[in-house]
Amino acid sequence: MRNLTIYFIFVAVLLFASCGGVGGTETGTTSVTNFDAKFGAAASKLIPEMNDSDVDASVSEAPLYLVYGTSDDWATYFGENTSYVITDIFGSEDEEPQVVTKIRVLIDSFESTMSQILEFDSEFSCAGDSVALDEGDTIDVAFYGELDNGTSDDRYYDCVFADEGSGSGDGVISYESSTIYGQDSNGVIRVVDMQIVDMSDSLNENENYTDVRGNTTQFYSVISTVYAEDTSSSKGYLDLQYNQATLYVGVDETAGTGDDVYFKSRSRITGVVTLDADGNPDEGTGDFNITKYDRSINDDDSVWSTTTQTLGRGGYNADDYSIFSANTDMTALLPQSTDYFCLLSVENSLPTQAEDANCESLETAYAWGDATFPFTLSPAISATFEDKEPFESDDTDLIESDGGNFTIPTYETVAE
Repeated sequence: MRNLTIYFIFVAVLLFASCGGVGGTETGTTSVTNFDAKFGAAASKLIPEMNDSDVDASVSEAPLYLVYGTSDDWATYFGENTSYVITDIFGSEDEEPQVVTKIRVLIDSFESTMSQILEFDSEFSCAGDSVALDEGDTIDVAFYGELDNGTSDDRYYDCVFADEGSGSGDGVISYESSTIYGQDSNGVIRVVDMQIVDMSDSLNENENYTDVRGNTTQFYSVISTVYAEDTSSSKGYLDLQYNQATLYVGVDETAGTGDDVYFKSRSRITGVVTLDADGNPDEGTGDFNITKYDRSINDDDSVWSTTTQTLGRGGYNADDYSIFSANTDMTALLPQSTDYFCLLSVENSLPTQAEDANCESLETAYAWGDATFPFTLSPAISATFEDKEPFESDDTDLIESDGGNFTIPTYETVAE
C-alpha cells in the first residue's frame, strides 16, 4: 500500500527558517564543509535504485533470476500490480509518488535540514540560536532512549537547537523539534533530528488510499546519522537510521474513534564509500535493512496489518553485485518468501540475473571487506548476511501506536 506524500521537508524548512543553526565544538579529520552534500552522496551509493519507469510490461516473460532460496521469481516484484512494493522504497525521489518510504526522499529531506544547519553554523560552533549541551557521558534521544555521548571532555553531541510552535502551511497546526549534533576529537560527525507534528485532518488531505486510511493527524520521526572520513585511505563511513510513524483518522474521518490507521517504517543504511580526488563520495558498498508496517488499530474483527521487510548488501553502481531479500505479506505477492537473490546492477535499468559465485563473498564478509569503522556500530552488524535479522514489526522495535516511546527530551543547556 502506498503511503503519505512526504511533508516533513516543509517542517524542516519551517523550523530552521528563523534560527541561527546548531553545531558542535570539537574539530577532527572529517571536514564539516559540504557535509550535507557528502552525506547525501554517500547514502545514495549504498542503496539500489529501482523505478516504476523501468518496469517493462514483458518483465514477467523474462528469464527467471538465479536465487539462493527456493523461489526463482524475482520478476514477480516488478509485475504490473506489485512493483510498488519495491519502487516505493528504492525509487527515484523525482518519480511520483514521492512517498515517505522512499529512501531517496528521506535522504533529500535530511540533506536539506543539514544545509539549513550549515548555512547558519558552517563551523559546527553552536552559533545562532543553538546552545551548548550541558550533558555528560549519556544523552536521551526520542525512541532510542539513553545513548552514549562519549565523555564530558570529548562529547559526540555538543549542541542543540529546539523549537516548537504552530504552522500555517500544509495543515500543520503544531510541531515540536530538537536537533542535536557535534563532532568528536576523531572527526566523527553525529546528528540526530527529532520531530513531532500535529496535523489538521481537514486541512492536510492524504493523497494515497484516503478511502482506507483517511487523512493525517500526527507524525513522529527521528533520524540518526553518523559520518566519518579517513583521508589517509580515502574512505568515508556512514550509518543512517530513520524511524517514523504516521497516524491517519480512518474511514470515519474522525481521530480516536476506533478505526484509526498507523503507518510505520524503519530504515538503516551502513557502509563505506571511496572518496574521489576532490574528497567527494564515489562508489561504495554497504548494507541496508528496511521495514514498512501498516496496521489498523480497530478493536474488532476488521483489524489488519501489512508488513514488508527488505534487506540487502553489496554495491549498486553499474556492473556491481549485490544480494537482496524481500519478505512481505502483501496479498499480491502471495505466497511470501524469504529467499535471497544474487543481482547484477545495470545502468539505467532494473537489476539483472547474476551467477551465484559473484555474490558468495557477500554472504560471509562485511560489505566493506577488511576496512574498520572508526567508531563502534550499535547494534553491531552481523558478519553473516543470513544471520542479520530484519527489524521486527512491533511496538518494541517500531514507534508505539500511541507515541508513548517517542518523547522529545528537554536538554540541559549552557549559555555561550
